[in-house]
Amino acid sequence: LYKRADASPGGKFTVSALVEGPYGSQSLDSYGTVLLFAAGVGITHQVPHVRALVAGYASSTIATRRIVLVWIIQSPEHLEWIRPWMTSILGMEKRREALKILLFVTRPRSTTEIHSPSASVQMFPGKPNVRALVEAEAERQVGAMAVSVCGTGGLSDEVRRAARGVGEGRSVEFVENAFSW
Repeated sequence: LYKRADASPGGKFTVSALVEGPYGSQSLDSYGTVLLFAAGVGITHQVPHVRALVAGYASSTIATRRIVLVWIIQSPEHLEWIRPWMTSILGMEKRREALKILLFVTRPRSTTEIHSPSASVQMFPGKPNVRALVEAEAERQVGAMAVSVCGTGGLSDEVRRAARGVGEGRSVEFVENAFSW
């Protein structure tokens, strides 16, 4: 456990307690709103967070009330990578109340491949408008908001800029996890 103080644009400081969580990464269960971005295999970092947050929400043991997972993949076949994990998460108690999943398919063979199974799991062709997604969640923000990303450098940069853009006057913390070859 360690504490970090961050200076906000207004000169105020926010102190965040960072606690080890799933797979040795930062726990996100003290945030009311958690927005998770993943590109490709970056989903393997975010899935344990999703599982822990949904379970904590269902048992009322965490602060989190809104969880949004944004996963960017090249084709629908990539959904197979995490089907067992996702099937498990989709079957969790109270999942529909807390979790929204947005899937962006950047290279669909055709638009017929893109279909949203439900209001809480939506699929879109192309890349997401990261700034618009972050701004929309900031508008609906419940409590402090964590914005986490695990993906390419370009995606991380885009998510970081968007999180900083909405941070003024709000409690928003950016969490970056990277992968490379």
